[in-house]
Amino acid sequence: MNGDEPKKFARWILPFLTVAGLCAVFLPGVVKWSAGRNTIPTGSRQATVQKLQAAAAAKHREGTALSTDPLLGTTLDGSAVRSPGSHDRGAVDCIIEPFEVVEIGSSVIGVIKSIQTERGDFVKAGQIVAELESSVEDAAVALARTRAKIDSNVRSRASELQLRERRRQRGGKLFKRDAVSLDARQELDTEADIARYEYYRALEEQRLAELELIRAVAAAERRKIRSPVAGVVVSRSMSPGEIPHEDTILTIAQIDPLRVDVILPAAKFGTIKKGTRATIAPELEGNDAHVASVTIVDQVIDAASGTFGVQLELPNPDFAIPGGLHCRVRFEAD
Repeated sequence: MNGDEPKKFARWILPFLTVAGLCAVFLPGVVKWSAGRNTIPTGSRQATVQKLQAAAAAKHREGTALSTDPLLGTTLDGSAVRSPGSHDRGAVDCIIEPFEVVEIGSSVIGVIKSIQTERGDFVKAGQIVAELESSVEDAAVALARTRAKIDSNVRSRASELQLRERRRQRGGKLFKRDAVSLDARQELDTEADIARYEYYRALEEQRLAELELIRAVAAAERRKIRSPVAGVVVSRSMSPGEIPHEDTILTIAQIDPLRVDVILPAAKFGTIKKGTRATIAPELEGNDAHVASVTIVDQVIDAASGTFGVQLELPNPDFAIPGGLHCRVRFEAD
């Protein structure tokens, strides 16, 4: 081996070792990253939903009815529910939820003066649940109300108009007898017209004062926070003295009526229509079955799981049924 051969060997082997070293460093991370892209985080709601849909899709491809899938014994949050018994054949699982959950905030920035409700209180639609400090707005309302009541300018302009009209009438009679000149008559007519316009202007100013009162009252009303729905206070997030800025003060759940969500196999599509009645059996000790009616039927079927959603409306006038319950539903079509 001459002196040049080791140099040639080094020039050949060094690039090979460099590439091998880079593969050893980055290849495990690439494999881990690729595997992580197809891994569903365990314990999350999304993971449970995807597992259920994947299992339902597999059963759907095998031609097995979704109602016989053992995964129907698991809810979307991973908790177990009662399996259908022999007496419950034909019923499917459902979830009872509040018809609407409203997070109430303030449309204006200000200091919270008082909160009239606590967690667990029942409220009516339109009821004041909280108030912001409104001393400036209240003063503006008082000022606008006083201005709206002042009608002295309108009365004085009305009296002035009556005087100018009488003078014009007398001037017209005298002009017919050639007792006054044409210039004098035209001057009287102009004065009467100006008096009429001044009277109309006073009326318009009076109307503007009334509108200012309406605006001031509306501005003060925005400091009073009202519940848009009748329901129960789920949580209270703020206290008097705090300043809400796009923050939630109270959360109110409307529980009359309640919303019942059901997932049905595609084979039942077309058998359930709006207005279809169903029997709802909440999974709560001592709670009897109740009658609900279908309000929404999804018109798009999930191809992976072979299912579609149905929503029912369940009356709850006495608030006997809480939201968030699992239930069993049997449609009249069954």
